[in-house]
Amino acid sequence: ALNPTITCRALGGWTAQNLGKKWWIVYADYAWGKQCNNVFIETLRKHGGTLLGTTPYPLGNAEFVAHLPKIQAARPEVLVSATPGADNIAFLKQVVSFGMKKEMRIAQPLHWMPTLKEGGSDLYTDVYGGINFYWELEDTIPQARRYVAAYRKRFNAPPLDYCSYGYSGILELARGIELAKSTDSMAVANALRKNPVYDHYKGKQWWRACDNKSFQDLWILKVRTPAQVKGEWGLFDVIGKVAANEELERTCAEKG
Repeated sequence: ALNPTITCRALGGWTAQNLGKKWWIVYADYAWGKQCNNVFIETLRKHGGTLLGTTPYPLGNAEFVAHLPKIQAARPEVLVSATPGADNIAFLKQVVSFGMKKEMRIAQPLHWMPTLKEGGSDLYTDVYGGINFYWELEDTIPQARRYVAAYRKRFNAPPLDYCSYGYSGILELARGIELAKSTDSMAVANALRKNPVYDHYKGKQWWRACDNKSFQDLWILKVRTPAQVKGEWGLFDVIGKVAANEELERTCAEKG
C-alpha cells in the first residue's frame, strides 16, 4: 500500500501547485495524523507556501467548533484535513455549518469511498483527496478495465480502493511463487526482488530492494455534486495523477 509519507507528499505537492499555498492543517493526534502533518508542513515549505496554523485533535473526539472561528479568521486558501473515518464526516459537517466550504478549498490525504458513501456526496462535494485506485480508471487503463469487468461479474458492483490492494497483493504473491517455483517465503521474496516490476490492475508498480516498498501511482479526485454522481459508486471526477516516484518516499538511509 501507499504509506502516509508518499500519500501526503503526493497530495500536498499537487495541492500547493493547484489549489493554493496558504494552508491551515487539522489532524488527528496519533501516528497517522502526526506523520501526515509533518509531511504536509515539509511539502508546503518546499513549494514556498505559508503555514497559517495547525490544529491537532484527539482521535475519535471530533469536536471542532471551538477551533473553526480561529481558522476562518486566518483565511487560508486551503484547509488540509487529516481526519480519518467517522471523524472526517463530523469535521466536514461542522466546517459546512460555518460556511467555510465557500471560503476555502478542502483537501485531504485520501478519499475513503465507504466513508464518503456514509457521509453523502452532498457533504463531500468539491472536496479533494488522493486514492490508490478508482474504478472509473477502466475508461483509460486497459488493466483496470479487465479488473473492473471481472470484479463486476463476480460481485455485481465495481471494486473499491482497499479491496484493490488485496487483489494486487494476492496476484503478486502468486507471481512470486511462480517465479521461485516454491512456496518458501524467503525464496518468494528473493524472486520478487530480482523481478521487481509488476502490473496487475492499474499500471506499472515496482519494489524497492532496500526496504521492499512498493511504488505506485496515486490519483487526485474531486467529489461530484449529487446531480453528477453516476449510479451508486460514481462519486468522483479524476482530475490529476501523481506518478510513482521514489522521491516521494524517504530514502532507506533516512529510514535507518
